[in-house]
Amino acid sequence: MKIRSIILLALLASLLTAAASATPKDKKNKVEFEGFIETLPVGSLTGDWTVSGRTVHVTASTHIKQDRGIAVDIGVFVEVRGTLMTDGSVDATDIDVEAGLGAIHEARFTGFVTTLPAAGLIGDWVVKGRTVRVSNATHIKMEHGLVAVNAFVEVKGFPEADGSVTADDITVDASPGNGREFDFEGFVGKLPAGGLTGDWTVDGHTVHVAAATRLKQEQATAALNAFVDVKGILLGDGTINATEIEVEAAPGSSRQFDFHGFIDKLPDSGLIGDWTVDGHTIHVAGDTHVHQENGIAAENAFVRVTGMLLADGSIAAKDVRVEASPVREGRVKLDGFVEQLPIAGLIGDWIVSGRKVHVSVDTSIKRKKSLVVAVGSLVEVNGVLEADGTITAGKIKLKL
Repeated sequence: MKIRSIILLALLASLLTAAASATPKDKKNKVEFEGFIETLPVGSLTGDWTVSGRTVHVTASTHIKQDRGIAVDIGVFVEVRGTLMTDGSVDATDIDVEAGLGAIHEARFTGFVTTLPAAGLIGDWVVKGRTVRVSNATHIKMEHGLVAVNAFVEVKGFPEADGSVTADDITVDASPGNGREFDFEGFVGKLPAGGLTGDWTVDGHTVHVAAATRLKQEQATAALNAFVDVKGILLGDGTINATEIEVEAAPGSSRQFDFHGFIDKLPDSGLIGDWTVDGHTIHVAGDTHVHQENGIAAENAFVRVTGMLLADGSIAAKDVRVEASPVREGRVKLDGFVEQLPIAGLIGDWIVSGRKVHVSVDTSIKRKKSLVVAVGSLVEVNGVLEADGTITAGKIKLKL
């Protein structure tokens, strides 16, 4: 019995030692990099790819993520995760498609239907003041109510340059008079003359607030221009009997909140300055983070704004994330080494890891005082992928 115990302990110690020695090795061989697809297998995605000069082995178990609406193709920008082999190739476990030509992302927004086609449902609707193009290909879901004027719906579709949205899916969340509770968010435009009981206006819609309505003001106090979440019943005339109202942000408070909307107007030059989103003034400063991975900031782009509500009802933006844009270019981030620079100065065409990068006077080049841009420098390029495969740089950060 004693000998058996000794053998078991020795075996356990051997296994622990093997596990301990294997773990660092596994971690050491894990690699993650970004680059452009240069070659693909013929007729299949399984096989050897070339990504920015590196061979990537793709098998049936490799997880290829293409949820940005971009198909795998030559010139597409991807992130590869896997195991680095001794010959320098990579056994891929995951490949995420990051950007490519013709990248399209859908906007998903809610609102009340104010206009429908004269006959049937095919044609132009108006939802939340925006024209929504509905065709035979549009999937209309009516499990929670029928399509009607004043119905509250969720639209999923593609923003167009003229400000309209080509609808892919429309879901009816509530119909006038059907008694189903729903909720919507918006800014308070009007309050009763005395107290909070009576009729409010939220995003232009009349909301009936009774003594039985639950008012949740833990995060902020109800006021004009406050941002609120309304739960209630949609009546036949398009007004709402509120069962609950939660105040999410009030003017002058330091609490951040976020809302979605379409860009109506941008500053005349660049992105710094005042934007108009769904009729609201958004202050975008130098320290505001503008995320354009899913689309370019442009008029009629659909965005999520995170910030603080000021006393005058405008919003000081902390983050603006473009969720869908009528501008179809792909936006990329490339980490690579500078191989070639313009003959004189930095304005002109660079070559970074085999890719031509257009640098103009509008390109922001960030570097530490001790670093100088030169051939061999490691840089991070943020820009737009053009149709010819080159990159127009918006920002370049010198890393080494």
